Amino acid sequence: MGARYLLIRSPNPDPDGPNKTMWGAEQKEWLKKTLLASDADFRVLVSPDCIVGPGGDPDRAVFQLPGGGADSQGDGGFAHEGREFRYWVRDNKIKNLIVVNGDRHWQYHSIDPETGLNEFSCGAVAEKHAAESIPVSPKYHFVRKGSGFVTVEIEGTMQNPRLVVAIHKPGGQVLHQEFFSREGLVRAAAPPA
Repeated sequence: MGARYLLIRSPNPDPDGPNKTMWGAEQKEWLKKTLLASDADFRVLVSPDCIVGPGGDPDRAVFQLPGGGADSQGDGGFAHEGREFRYWVRDNKIKNLIVVNGDRHWQYHSIDPETGLNEFSCGAVAEKHAAESIPVSPKYHFVRKGSGFVTVEIEGTMQNPRLVVAIHKPGGQVLHQEFFSREGLVRAAAPPA
């Protein structure tokens, strides 16, 4: 049997702050330890929710669904934990980490302006689940109201590998693509006008 990790997630409506967690202390410690110990050329963190965001409109932290509260580390309900993790990544000089997330109903590539962490959102699985509106954010380097998927591939040589991350329409058409070296983002597409 593999290791057992206890996830103690705080309820969404709890006030945001240092004691509110989506991951739980044990899982967060495991993630940090694993990232520091990794000698991989690239690290891809697949997250069910956003860490860079935005997770939704600014007032989303108080949305009124059963259970209430926002469910994002990118902003809203778990913002403290998300910001703490982004700064930890920056302070530990983990330059070849990207986040790929789901549970946003639009597609985007965001770069956190404070830490440089890159995040790609696949969007909804089907167009009928795509958001009717999307939040405005200076973090976006690409944003699209629609559904699709994200691909992550490695190309190049052992001496000079390159990570290619692309955002696609449901039929496979590439809408946005970025390249990463071992040191980080090679180029960033200009933010949409």
